[in-house]
Amino acid sequence: MDFPDNPDSYNSSQDAEHRFLQDISRDKYSSELNYEHLIDEFRNQVEDNKLVISDNNDLKNIEFLNDFQIKELIIEDCINVIPKLKTPKIKKITFSNCGIQNLHDIWLPSLKFLSLSWDFQNSKDYFDFSSLRQFSKLKELVIEHTEAFELKQIPQYITKLEVYESYITDMEELMNFTKLTNFTYTFFYLFEYIEDIQQIDVSLLAEMVQLTYLNLQNCILDQVDPLKTLVNLKELNLAGNKNLNIFPLQFLKQLTVLSIEQCLLIDITYLKPLVNLKELHIFDNNIVYLEPLKELQQIEYLDTRSNLILDVSVLNNHPNFCSYFFEDQKQPDKQKIAFANKLRDINTQITSIRNMNKIRYDLKSYKIFQHWQVDKCLQRSMRNYIQFFSQVTSLFQQLSSLQNFE
Repeated sequence: MDFPDNPDSYNSSQDAEHRFLQDISRDKYSSELNYEHLIDEFRNQVEDNKLVISDNNDLKNIEFLNDFQIKELIIEDCINVIPKLKTPKIKKITFSNCGIQNLHDIWLPSLKFLSLSWDFQNSKDYFDFSSLRQFSKLKELVIEHTEAFELKQIPQYITKLEVYESYITDMEELMNFTKLTNFTYTFFYLFEYIEDIQQIDVSLLAEMVQLTYLNLQNCILDQVDPLKTLVNLKELNLAGNKNLNIFPLQFLKQLTVLSIEQCLLIDITYLKPLVNLKELHIFDNNIVYLEPLKELQQIEYLDTRSNLILDVSVLNNHPNFCSYFFEDQKQPDKQKIAFANKLRDINTQITSIRNMNKIRYDLKSYKIFQHWQVDKCLQRSMRNYIQFFSQVTSLFQQLSSLQNFE
């Protein structure tokens, strides 16, 4: 291939291409490189300031990126050793299934977004998370498919942290992330041993009042009471956490998006105070009545599929619906509907703890309770009947799952 004698006559991108081609023409691996395709790809992507590299050979010559105006770099399925990369321009970088061990040799002073993911074959490989501290402007960090890591190694000045299929071994350190406003910690049960999934201690989040987004999907939560202090939350995802007592959610009045899918919920009365909700996901629960949603005049998106809903007409005249899903409801069951009716009426029946005893024995007549010792779970002294009712409601939802209450 012929190269021009005067590369200075080229603009910066052309000049970078020229030097890159000269380098690989002298490289002993040049016969293996599909550099023409690579350059075409650069030219196509440089206008978007984004580049994707998914070949080990391309990665060997990554240093020439220093001369391009690339602001976002995605490296997929490449070798574990990342060559030195020094550029002041890149602001976003994603390593997908790369098996890298550290980022010590990468100088990216403008980096604001970093995503690290491993495949399941190399998920147990060690990665030095302390190497991230060099990125002083880092704001968003995504970690996926690593066996375990410590928060104390991660820069505490980040504002967004997303953790998928990965163990955090020192959750108590999360309280030191005072600038964190967006936190995701989810599992999708793809680990080899599901029973190894650790249950998160929600109380560790109680003081993180700066949070505006929280995603705890499939975290095996047994209660969410501490979350009621997070009054600045705008979006909350608790999907996949069975038998939750949603009573504390009524205090989160700034919520605009709420997902409580697949939580075995029966009653959604406690959602009434959430008047700012615009998006609600209650897919795959055991909800029968939608009357509480009449109070939520701001809702634009609603997903109620796979429930026991008897009547959707209560929402026919809702002012703001842009889209909603009522189809694919479960087949009604008289026993389940009778139980839901009883539960719905409890609000008006409870006037004291003494009155609660009568309701308790009344509910024991339902066959779905036959394998559960209700008395043992209710023999606790409560300071007031509101707390008592909160616990009993949680118990009802647990009981409903014992006989495939779906």
